Amino acid sequence: MKWFSPLYLGESIGTGAGRYCAGIESGSAGPWDRSILIVLSAHQGASLELITVRLATDSRNLRRENLRAVGLAGSLKEARELTAQIALECLEATGGEDLKEWFLSFPQERWSDRGEVGVSKP
Repeated sequence: MKWFSPLYLGESIGTGAGRYCAGIESGSAGPWDRSILIVLSAHQGASLELITVRLATDSRNLRRENLRAVGLAGSLKEARELTAQIALECLEATGGEDLKEWFLSFPQERWSDRGEVGVSKP
């Protein structure tokens, strides 16, 4: 999994973001199991997907190595609100609404591997 930096964070994640990301990467059980990841969609015509951490880290998920996480929220409601915030920022920055294209336009240095995620509110 790759992580966008700075990661968009829901308010309920707060200062525990580093711990959450480490727990997600390690696959260990914890409060992050109920969290929602906002990831770039692998589907044609879609920009973002909301998926549970449990699904993202399941060893049977063949896509997990290719996931690109841009946000982390504590609930589905919070993830939807965060996605709306991301969409607004994309619209203001580009005048368009292609969120996936916008994220992929950032330099590769903004995408981090395991253990290198920098988390903060953009």
